Amino acid sequence: MKLMKSIRVMFVLTGLALIYVFMQMEIVSLAYEGKRKEKQIIELNESMGAVAYKILQLKSANHLGGNLLSENSTLQFQDNAAVVELVSKESFSASELAAVKMTPHKKNAFLNFFFKAPTEARAEEKQDLLKPWRRAR
Repeated sequence: MKLMKSIRVMFVLTGLALIYVFMQMEIVSLAYEGKRKEKQIIELNESMGAVAYKILQLKSANHLGGNLLSENSTLQFQDNAAVVELVSKESFSASELAAVKMTPHKKNAFLNFFFKAPTEARAEEKQDLLKPWRRAR
């Protein structure tokens, strides 16, 4: 009777040991698979960066301008003869336009504080700064 009981215990322990080994093997194989996937993600990310660079290069103004103005293209820059000037019914002199622009609107100072008209913006370029699109000479 002790022999049968000990054989059963041995089978149960052997079965548990086999299950444990199988689970450990699965853990190791999943770890290797994770490393492979991580390596593949890094490679795809690098290739995505290269493709994004190529797309930006193809979309760049330099590339598009080169294609549009190539020898085979019929496109060209417009000259001054192609500029259209519109004439209005009322023609104003330059001094009248300047006077209208400079006239302050002060009907109600309290309302002008809240509903202030936008002021004219002026941009000035500093010549001493080197722009990224300009080459140093």
